[in-house]
Amino acid sequence: MKTVLMVMMMVLVLYAVADLIFRLAFRFLFAGVKQKGYYVLSLGKGAEEAEYAVRCTAALRWFFPFKNLQAVVVDCGMDTENRLVTATVCEDLQLTFCTQKEWQEMTQNSLQPLQNEV
Repeated sequence: MKTVLMVMMMVLVLYAVADLIFRLAFRFLFAGVKQKGYYVLSLGKGAEEAEYAVRCTAALRWFFPFKNLQAVVVDCGMDTENRLVTATVCEDLQLTFCTQKEWQEMTQNSLQPLQNEV
């Protein structure tokens, strides 16, 4: 029994060390990245588990620690109940919640400086 516990502890320690090395390397490799990125979650009519999907999207900020990565939830025709729940969860988790038209305006405004540089 002791041997099994020791093996399990060693596996967990090795996993933690590997994860720490990965995160440190990730931070150092992308420390100077100044580009803005979006993680977009689009939810439509059949979004029964919208709250779960939004919470998973918020968790991605922890896995991908870019400073300029913004999580956006786009309403693609959700029903009223899901829209209210999703908007409340997005507000609690500090995510951007918008409609398709607002998303198009956001992306067009963020792409304008790139188009002017070319």
